[in-house]
Amino acid sequence: MTRTPITVDEQTTVGQLCDLLQERNINGAPVVDRQGRLVGVVTQEDIIYGTMGHPMFAAGGSAAPTPTGRQRSGKRVVAMLREGRLRPAPSPPPRAGEKPFWSDVHRPPDPMEIPVSAIMTSPAISADEETPVSDLCRIMWNLRIHRIPILRRGRVTGLVSSMDLCRAILDGKIRA
Repeated sequence: MTRTPITVDEQTTVGQLCDLLQERNINGAPVVDRQGRLVGVVTQEDIIYGTMGHPMFAAGGSAAPTPTGRQRSGKRVVAMLREGRLRPAPSPPPRAGEKPFWSDVHRPPDPMEIPVSAIMTSPAISADEETPVSDLCRIMWNLRIHRIPILRRGRVTGLVSSMDLCRAILDGKIRA
């Protein structure tokens, strides 16, 4: 488990989150309120789909290429967001009794200024410090999630990611 996980405030903007994810080489973070209590989780996928709908990728991009020569899609999308080249996908007409996705949220004109509270997954799936690793693995597998915030009295004290589990197995701390 990562004992001092990076968290973001619910008023952090998408632009600030993009910078943080790139600087710290992570792809998601727990979201906390002013009292430090967990209120959600935000990921790269939330940025892509929560701020723009399903992006229609334009040719090119200014993100740095990976060692294979290809750009990582998350960095390409962030570069496109910053350059204003992504446009929302057209919304399908709502079915009877259904509200459009953003009907309750006012979107700022610049997607980079949207607060993470508007795109985060809430409530977050979390566990307490005494949860067995096998239960964490089962939750992550069944729900197809890659990180679980670990809580003590509602406050984030750690984070278990799929990469943490891989490292523990490789180091022999967990038997596979």
